[in-house]
Amino acid sequence: MERGDILLKRNDFLREAKKITDWNNVVFLDETWLNANHTLSRTWTDNTSASPSKALMGKGSRLIICHAGSAGNGFVENGLFSFQSKNTTDYHELVDKAPSSNEKKTVHVAWLEKHGIEANMEIMKPQLEKLIDELAQVNGHQVLRLPPYHCQYNAIELI
Repeated sequence: MERGDILLKRNDFLREAKKITDWNNVVFLDETWLNANHTLSRTWTDNTSASPSKALMGKGSRLIICHAGSAGNGFVENGLFSFQSKNTTDYHELVDKAPSSNEKKTVHVAWLEKHGIEANMEIMKPQLEKLIDELAQVNGHQVLRLPPYHCQYNAIELI
């Protein structure tokens, strides 16, 4: 069973998605990561060589890979962004990235004020997110936020 707030976000997403008439112009974004010392708990071996020693997950450097693409145009030209993470505990280190919905309200307010948009702590988080979406719209982009825990709606997950 879904929490009520997530159910509402999913319904909002589906309602807005139904309004889209040309999915060829919808750009989906995603990121993934790969640890330098990534190992599997079980591996296949033919007993002719020693199995590799197991390193702890999350130790060592991490490669972050981000990309964007659409159904009509494939991957966005020059849209690949990859870098070595400086902090292996959280790979969301993009410069000036808009805050996500799970960030604290203070982060939303600070980001908006940094971009010249009046905001304060008395504004509720959904309204702060709406201000961020309006900033994107002023710059020619419409934001359709995926509901939490529903990555199946992000077409780039299929690649």
